[in-house]
Amino acid sequence: MIKINKGYIVVGSVTVLLGIILSLTFKTVSSTLGDSTMPSQRVQQIAVELKKEKDLNQQLKTSNDELEKKIREYEESAANNDAYVNSLRNDALLYRSYAGYTALTGEGLIIDITEPKAIIEIGEGLGIANNTDLLLKMISTLNAAGAEAISINDKRITSFTEIERAGGHVMINGQPTNTPLTVRVIGNSDYMNSALNIKNGIVDELRHYNFYVNITKENEVVVQKADKQRTFKHSKPVDEKKE
Repeated sequence: MIKINKGYIVVGSVTVLLGIILSLTFKTVSSTLGDSTMPSQRVQQIAVELKKEKDLNQQLKTSNDELEKKIREYEESAANNDAYVNSLRNDALLYRSYAGYTALTGEGLIIDITEPKAIIEIGEGLGIANNTDLLLKMISTLNAAGAEAISINDKRITSFTEIERAGGHVMINGQPTNTPLTVRVIGNSDYMNSALNIKNGIVDELRHYNFYVNITKENEVVVQKADKQRTFKHSKPVDEKKE
């Protein structure tokens, strides 16, 4: 009778079990990443796709700018020949300015907001991404003081602007940004500066949380237009003649 060494049986059983575990692990990884896609390859693929999207977005923006330029040229040409058309053009320009679809320039303030290095090193909970309410409060204060146009890191603030946290960043108009923040605002610089620096106001609150705030009065501040225009899908103007 052939004697079977129990040690061989144990080793064989362990080998078979390890083979099964490795097979299951490989199948799990393959189903997650794809049959032939390693993590580094997937990262490269995503980077390529992201670059394509950015390039397409830039092309669309350039095309949109060119079309807007042509529209302005047509409007100016027609307005020069007709007083009524000129009046309509001025109204349209005013409404585009209200909506944030036109870059504006004028007297105002430039407000720089920076997180101290100590806050960055301490960790989560103290940065601007965790205190977006302070940005909303600043915008509200500026609007109350007669601000006519506001941007944060060249992202135009309109009635449709959303400011929210996304991870360690602040999302403004769907685009991530972070400190240092540069707030550009057009309006009466003295009124707005006084409103910001009122005792226990927004500047005191920012400095209480150790943010560095510097305000500069400028004779010519440029506030860029909104990157994208809002479309209405569920609403339409009311016909006042029917009321």
